[in-house]
Amino acid sequence: MPAAIFLVTATSARPKMATPTTTEGEFVVHNFKFHYGESLPDVRLHYTTLRKPARDAQDRTTNAVVPVYRCQIPTKRAGN
Repeated sequence: MPAAIFLVTATSARPKMATPTTTEGEFVVHNFKFHYGESLPDVRLHYTTLRKPARDAQDRTTNAVVPVYRCQIPTKRAGN
């Protein structure tokens, strides 16, 4: 029983983390062309950033993480 009391005390004593500030935006790519020939007039990429970007002397962002999502689209469809 004393171990259970210690576990509850240890987890409840942790400091609470502040929720980071977020900024939402949208990046638009005009006249987007796929590698297989089709195109779209606009592709809208919605994003959310956490916290404020830190920049170096050359004004480059130094604390960014860019998750990349790759969607593979088949070039030949079944039955065609």
